[in-house]
Amino acid sequence: MKVLLLAFLSLFVVLPSRAESDLRRQFSLSSAYFEPYLNSNEGMALLPLSLIQAYSKLFDITTDSFRDHWAKRLVNIVVEAPISYWIIPAFSLPYHELGHARVISAAGGYYYYGSHSFGHNIKNLNFWSLSGLRLITPSLGIPGGGIAYTIGKVNNAHVSPALTRAIGGDEGFSLIIFAGGINNQMLLAKKLATMSYENNGHFLYLGHYVNNKIHGFVYTLHDEDKNPNNDPKVNEGSDVGLIVRSYQKMGYSIERKDLKTLSLVTLLSGTTISYLRGYYNYLVNNDSVARPLELYGFRIPDINGYINSQGLSFEIESDYRIFPYLTVGLAYEFIWKGRFGQEFTPRARYNLASAFPVLNEMWLSCDLVIGSSVGGSLNIDYAPFPLSADNFWHRFSYFFDLQVHNAFTLYGQRNIVSIANGNTIATSAFAGFNLRY
Repeated sequence: MKVLLLAFLSLFVVLPSRAESDLRRQFSLSSAYFEPYLNSNEGMALLPLSLIQAYSKLFDITTDSFRDHWAKRLVNIVVEAPISYWIIPAFSLPYHELGHARVISAAGGYYYYGSHSFGHNIKNLNFWSLSGLRLITPSLGIPGGGIAYTIGKVNNAHVSPALTRAIGGDEGFSLIIFAGGINNQMLLAKKLATMSYENNGHFLYLGHYVNNKIHGFVYTLHDEDKNPNNDPKVNEGSDVGLIVRSYQKMGYSIERKDLKTLSLVTLLSGTTISYLRGYYNYLVNNDSVARPLELYGFRIPDINGYINSQGLSFEIESDYRIFPYLTVGLAYEFIWKGRFGQEFTPRARYNLASAFPVLNEMWLSCDLVIGSSVGGSLNIDYAPFPLSADNFWHRFSYFFDLQVHNAFTLYGQRNIVSIANGNTIATSAFAGFNLRY
């Protein structure tokens, strides 16, 4: 155990090599990790993002002496692939299950997680025990593997009648629970793309990005194989089957093929190309950094897809880098299939240290969600010292995040922390520190 701990800490002691010096990574510790007390999708996303970055650093360290020729780098990719096949779902599945649990908790219910691992059905897990178990549980298709799941009970009588009507009654509320896992994985992909835009990425992020983007597609294929006719009596616990049947009960002609389309279209994103180009640069130029695609300062747009009580939506987002210390962006989300709805999310990110150099780095980020109602967020990330400082303790940065969720917006519906006791607007705040490396 002591050896493993030292090996893990060494990831953060080794500074980036010259080849990867423009890739900034960090490992985040946050008050949002106290699940279920804070119940924050945004806050808990920092954990899988931290693990993804740490693994890419481990890859760079372990292959550093065996990458001076393209053939060696090809061997590295081939040898690493089975490891990614194991860890990619291990990093994302607990966050998927949190998506279901977040809705249950928001309505004042209780829940627990479970996992089919090594031939056993292990119940009554919390987020952390589930995360640890999934790290050692083989992926599907490997002996000993199995699914994870969430069991919960909620009394949505405490939900605002106006909100209940807006989301389509009890069936709409159930749909939000069923869709929470797939939506969370899309949110994780979106946050991975944002992180890569702000700090550059690594070509190994591609597997995590694609897995989370097309999870709805893969899940639907699995559901079609197990239950071709979507019979409620067969495989009734499948998220996809439950989602489609809920839509049908609500009068929407949304089928499983639409869920597959929703997932696949999201791959037509600038970030996908960025990570693919990262693979090419690693093989040809011995450069593992995946840089964002920009044209005249504009970020090539990304497409995200979500499952909402009103129907299936696409979100198109882009940013413009005005200066190295200032970016502005806009996301536009619209219901593609279902009851019409749309919302705009303008955003900005500014390094206050550009005006006050004594701060070193202090990034202020904010956005405003404008739809059938209004929400937004504010984030402060402060790094008092340069990353290149020799002092290990100077590598820390500190952050504070405030989210204002409005359940009448599409984004709020998918992420609000509380709708119990008639709440339709809820704030979520968390803070913590990052170990930059």
